[in-house]
Parts: sequence; C-alpha cells; structure tokens
Amino acid sequence: MMKHTLWVGNFLLVIIFAILVSNKVDVGSSSSIKNNIINIDKLTTTPQIDPQIELLSRYIKGRKNNQPKELCDKIAYEIITQCRINNIPDEIIVGIIEIESMWNASIKSPTGARGLMQILIEDGIEIDPKKAYDIQYNIQKGIAIFKSKLLKADGDISLALKYYVGGDEDYHKEVYKYLGRYTLYKINNSRIVLSRKIQMIANK
Repeated sequence: MMKHTLWVGNFLLVIIFAILVSNKVDVGSSSSIKNNIINIDKLTTTPQIDPQIELLSRYIKGRKNNQPKELCDKIAYEIITQCRINNIPDEIIVGIIEIESMWNASIKSPTGARGLMQILIEDGIEIDPKKAYDIQYNIQKGIAIFKSKLLKADGDISLALKYYVGGDEDYHKEVYKYLGRYTLYKINNSRIVLSRKIQMIANK
C-alpha cells in the first residue's frame, strides 16, 4: 500500500512538471470592519494558498502596494473561491473591483454603494448593511448581483455589466480593459507561481 501511494505521488509530480515544461499551464478563468476600517488581526488565515489564489494576491499587492499581504491573500481567496462556486470567471470580478473600489474594502460611494464590489442595499439582492464591508460577504453579494444582471441580460456580459453599474453604456469597456490587464499578468506570471507550488510539494 505504501509503495502504491509513493508511486501515485511521484506520477502526479511528473505530470505537473511535464505540463510546466510544455508551457501549457492553465491557471483557470473559470474580517471585520469597525468604522469602515479593515482589522487585519481578525482576518481568517487562508489554509493553503493554491497557485491561482497566490497569483491574484500578488496582482492585488502590485496594484495596491500599501495593502497588507494578509488582506491581499484574503481578498484573493474569497474571489477565487466564490467564482468557482458560482462558475463566474474571476477576471470579470477583478475588472469590476478595479473600477468600483480599486481594492479598497472599506470605501463608500456618495450613493451608498459599499466595499470592494460597491454593493447597494437597493440592488435587488437582500443585503445586510452591517455586513456590507465584510470581504467575504461583499464578494458573495457582489457576485450574486452580477449573476442576477447576467440572467436579466440573457447571458450578454456587456449588457450585464451595464445593468450592474446602473446604465453606463461604456462601463463594460473599462471592465474589459482591467480584465485584459489581469489576464496578461496571469500569462506572464503563472509559470513562476506554479514552479514555487511544485517546489513546496517536492519539499514536503
């Protein structure tokens, strides 16, 4: 049984290395707040960051350099996790957040939109205003709002983004710009992150 387990483990490592060498890595497409200030000490620790989460965390850190790494990890973890659950490409959510809050989890707009995805209390999805700045809650509700707009738009992403922002005809162009920036970042950096992950596995 032990030999079989070791064989399987070695076989998986060989496959991962083969994927890396062939340059066909696919990284996938698809807390607490007091007075609107993020309390880093109370952020839950991400159990074990996988390559896609680590990649996004590094991207957020690059875009918001003064943001603590623990906060970047938390945001990345919630985005990737919720996008996987809801079958939504994480690039779209990244594009929305870039425009709506520029990774500021405690921001509030003059119209009352709150947090990373600038969720609104009157947006058709039940929202608890006391939780609106919580990172996990905000991303969950933001994705739920986007999915409702996608349904209304009959799957048309550009139209869904227009509905999400409340009617701006050019909003989707801005989202696509940041979506493209993030996608390019993933292409340029995915092999580095995956190499580190493989090294971690090999050292265990």
